[in-house]
Amino acid sequence: MEEQYKKTFDQMVDSLKMYQRYELKDKNRKDILDKVYVDPIENDGILNLCLKDNTTVLIGRRGTGKSTIFMRMQNELRKQNDIMTCYIDVKSIFDVAKRNYITINYLKTSNLEEIEQYSIQRQFILDFVDELINEICKNYDTIWEKFKQKLHISKSQKAIDKLKNIRKRIQDNNHLSNIEMQTLQEVMHSNVDNMSYCDKRSMKMDISLSKKKNILNAGGNRENTLSEGEENGKKYNRVFARIFEITSIVTEIKSILQELSMRRLFLILDDYSEIEQTSLVMFCDLIVNTLHNNSDNFVKLKISAYPGRVELGELDRQKVDIRYLDYFQLYAGDKRNEMESMAVAYTERLMDTRLKIYTGKDFDYYFDTTKTSKEEYCKYLFNMTMNVVRHIGLILDYAQELSIIQGERITLNILNEASKRFYKERLVQFFEESKTAKMTYNERIESLELNKLLYLLGILSLDFSRLFLCS
Repeated sequence: MEEQYKKTFDQMVDSLKMYQRYELKDKNRKDILDKVYVDPIENDGILNLCLKDNTTVLIGRRGTGKSTIFMRMQNELRKQNDIMTCYIDVKSIFDVAKRNYITINYLKTSNLEEIEQYSIQRQFILDFVDELINEICKNYDTIWEKFKQKLHISKSQKAIDKLKNIRKRIQDNNHLSNIEMQTLQEVMHSNVDNMSYCDKRSMKMDISLSKKKNILNAGGNRENTLSEGEENGKKYNRVFARIFEITSIVTEIKSILQELSMRRLFLILDDYSEIEQTSLVMFCDLIVNTLHNNSDNFVKLKISAYPGRVELGELDRQKVDIRYLDYFQLYAGDKRNEMESMAVAYTERLMDTRLKIYTGKDFDYYFDTTKTSKEEYCKYLFNMTMNVVRHIGLILDYAQELSIIQGERITLNILNEASKRFYKERLVQFFEESKTAKMTYNERIESLELNKLLYLLGILSLDFSRLFLCS
């Protein structure tokens, strides 16, 4: 096996196991995403769905290709002069905002958690405007546009200047301080009143319990306390919306983009489920619902989410296109064999396309097909990974160390050894990290349940092996 084809195979594997949003380039640094993209449904079924003027939600586990689909969608939409796309990494923005939040000096409160939450929300809006500015800069980065900028007749530069003014307006604490102080004090005063009310109510309930020992009364007290807390949270969000006048900002942004002859803004919200639950609900309440309900059909949301962590707030699910990318839901049908055959066909299409673009070689150049067919290899890869593209890349990465690097082709035995290593170095590590990671109660329970299921499957597999040896 020639050295150059060992290197191109390694490049192909890297393209499969990349994390988050990444660029696929050839040796000349040209974007090849459109060439290597393989849709989970034949004839680009998922891509065509995302290109529609509807709110779209792609749901799938990590590594199922949600970000890649949206990147491919952006490439297609950028060919149109009347549609603007804007990519937002929700988790990244929240992380940056949380690390860099500035305590607002004029907020006279000792509740640091409240200040932090307030600052994170405020910073998110600033980052959203920044991302929109960056996208306009990318879309209008041409020689002709730069020439028009020098003549001060560039519409894109005027749009950027107006967006910068919005950002400056939000950043100007002096302009907003009076409104912020007043509204935050309203919420804080309301919280104090409610706490006093709850304390008095608890005292009365304690007296009632001591006299009558009525357990039902205690339950009623807790429910009232929770409902009051939830109402305060909603009021706090309404206060934040009032401070920044989000509805008017959306209208202003829409007007700016329409001056660029844009009829739609496709806003991609990636890693939507990565943030913790409280922030997710807040984000949906303040951002998603506002953009959806107050843009007069101008903003089209494209959201990627994890199974079980889809927060859509007030969005009408009947008007939202929702697609699951995990194979057992994507190819759901009456017959299990047909569902799996469609999934294996996707694995085969994926491998053929990547090998062709990156290496120019056929499947049997890298895989020993003298005893095992290409279809069998693809079925094995599917069984090992359930078509999680990133996992396919990781297993092939381990496999090439045992074969390709040494000038030998991959066999089923090598794939099995690679999958064992993948399990030990990746999956087991996930459960170990889950013991100390910050998670919600439900997420921790889910992790423990999966770990227990994995343990039981291991015992069952061992029992079958012993039974086979005895027979």
